[in-house]
Amino acid sequence: NVKYKAMTSDEWQSVEVSDMSYNLAELNSGTYYTVYVEGICSDGSNLISNSVTFKTECADIDLSSLEGNTWNNGFETSLSLTDMCFTIAQTGYYYSDTYPIITTTSYAHTGANDGSYGDGKVLVCSGDNVVLALPKFTDDISQLNLKLWYRHNGYSSSSYGTMEVGVMTDPADASTFTAVKTIDATLSGGSNYNYYLDNINFSSTELTGSDYYIAFRYANSSTYYSWYIDDIE
Repeated sequence: NVKYKAMTSDEWQSVEVSDMSYNLAELNSGTYYTVYVEGICSDGSNLISNSVTFKTECADIDLSSLEGNTWNNGFETSLSLTDMCFTIAQTGYYYSDTYPIITTTSYAHTGANDGSYGDGKVLVCSGDNVVLALPKFTDDISQLNLKLWYRHNGYSSSSYGTMEVGVMTDPADASTFTAVKTIDATLSGGSNYNYYLDNINFSSTELTGSDYYIAFRYANSSTYYSWYIDDIE
């Protein structure tokens, strides 16, 4: 017997098999599963294998199937970026930490905190060159629009680098990133606790079709600063 379950479930499923290999069907996309094999011997005894964990591939997001034809993510979840079907093409480093990450902060645009004292979750990019691709959409990328709230961790200054929003042909290859819009730190101004809204239209990209990805690239010559992104849709 092959026994399996989603890691978030307490209910095991069982399939009786007689072959040396078996393909599990009707699994949910982008989901972690645990599986093990139970061998039934002729004398009625059984042998149980060690369990293994695997994740199914992420499905492309069909905006027409979502309420308001809109996908959104405020990062108020216990899931990691990869669990949410983001792809990290290039990481940045600040001291011993690796970025990008989702972290709990005293200030977030929305969530448990809503801009006052408390805890909310945001996407943080830090280091010298971070590249992160969003989940893949079934829509023509040139027809998509992206809205995001952002801030950096200090007052208006070019030393805080730039956040670029663009497109990628391969979410795992940072060299395929092409910028569509650059958000300069000097444009945001004000306190480091202020969030700023930006809307990006991808009609200017030369890419068309659904085989591409929206992505972020944080570029800075210093590793001491960070940008925060929240409530993307």
